Amino acid sequence: MNFSLTIIMALAASIGIAPNAQYDQENEIKQLGTVLVTGVKPGPGMWRVSNGSHVMWLLGTVNPLSKKLEWQSTEVSTVLESANAVIAPPGAEADISAGDVVKMAMLARSANKATKLPGRQTLEEVLPADTYAQWTRLTEKYSFNNQKSERLRPVFAAQDFYYGAIDHAGFTRSNVIWNTIRNSAIERNLPIIETKIRYPLEIDRNKYKAGIQSLSSSTMGDVACFDETMKNIEKRIEDFSRISNSWAIGDVEELERLKFSEINSPCKSYYDSVMGFQKRESLASEQDSSWISVAESALSSHAVTIAVLPLYDMLKPGGYLEVLRSKGYLVQSPDDAQETDGDES
Repeated sequence: MNFSLTIIMALAASIGIAPNAQYDQENEIKQLGTVLVTGVKPGPGMWRVSNGSHVMWLLGTVNPLSKKLEWQSTEVSTVLESANAVIAPPGAEADISAGDVVKMAMLARSANKATKLPGRQTLEEVLPADTYAQWTRLTEKYSFNNQKSERLRPVFAAQDFYYGAIDHAGFTRSNVIWNTIRNSAIERNLPIIETKIRYPLEIDRNKYKAGIQSLSSSTMGDVACFDETMKNIEKRIEDFSRISNSWAIGDVEELERLKFSEINSPCKSYYDSVMGFQKRESLASEQDSSWISVAESALSSHAVTIAVLPLYDMLKPGGYLEVLRSKGYLVQSPDDAQETDGDES
């Protein structure tokens, strides 16, 4: 764990927007098994949003997906052939001033020091025996090099392991579906309409310095979130497998039944709290408003557009589908959209 990762975590916390989702453990779903679906699969159908004769197709994505999934959708390829434009996923990017870069650089040494246990202690010395035994078992199971993390504070060791285990289990957290569509749009010379908003990132050096000092003073909260990570990682990976499989085989009915929460590791909320990071709820609202504005403009100006969105943001109460319906647009599920498209052809 180095300072660059600390800063990345700070930026993510400042944005306050969940980067996609994980399957909710309390929701009953049919068993797809824990073996990841791989190979060539079509993914789900698209939702259809219409404004008179103008149509926007929405493809919902999930994260993580199987690394070995080869996504090939005839439906998406067909829509791209007739599309006038492609709408990029929503998001937010921070504008960092030169002065803020200097402020972060000044904290580099103390931030890097804060990632390590004091006095050359090791995880074996600070963790309860049963927790450390579970750590040893799980790092072996997921082929994680625990020696590199042995002197890290539990909060950082847990996060390194969490994302390493997800990677070892066969998942990718990159937005491979959007990258594929974006490349196809570029090949076809289709306009790509960006929807990300930009905002100034203000670095309060005193606040972050106090957070680093607080992080260095105790490992009590570290141990609690570390223990939670060890207890939940296998269940989370099983859940990720189910939602990835549902998406891969295009089981829209199953996907609509699923509930989602953020994919971040259990230790992220503890880290954010100690560092004094606050979620910027207004930023999430601004991001949503920006996407809706772009979508409405596209529905007015273009006969056919295609948009890629996190599935959770589409389906959640108050999400994009609900907002578009409230504005009077006809929103159809993939099954209904196919029937309508068939009737019109």
